[in-house]
Amino acid sequence: QAQRLDAQVGACIVGACIHNKAPERAMAIFEEMKSWPKFDGPDVNAYSALVSGLPRFGYAREAVQIASDFCENYSKLPGYDKKGLAPSALSQLFRALRSEHLVRELGVPLAARLRKAGLAFDDR
Repeated sequence: QAQRLDAQVGACIVGACIHNKAPERAMAIFEEMKSWPKFDGPDVNAYSALVSGLPRFGYAREAVQIASDFCENYSKLPGYDKKGLAPSALSQLFRALRSEHLVRELGVPLAARLRKAGLAFDDR
């Protein structure tokens, strides 16, 4: 009987990749997790780890895409309890967007998606 992986394991793997300065690996694992057998998929913690970690390595655009995907899919995530992305993750992302002068191009549309999904955030 195969053991079941849970979302916490996936989030830990993604977080470990970010911690070890391997953002490309974190993104690859995140995508791979979606097809793991006996696994419900990434949870809010995996999304938050990427959204906060990727901008530190120059991947703000990818972090925005992941945050946007979260807006579309969060009600279907494992352990869904109306919990949004970690506030610190979004703060770090919006800070990176400001420093890279991408607020108008990426930040404003993301803020609209977050609001439409009913997710609280602080874009300061």
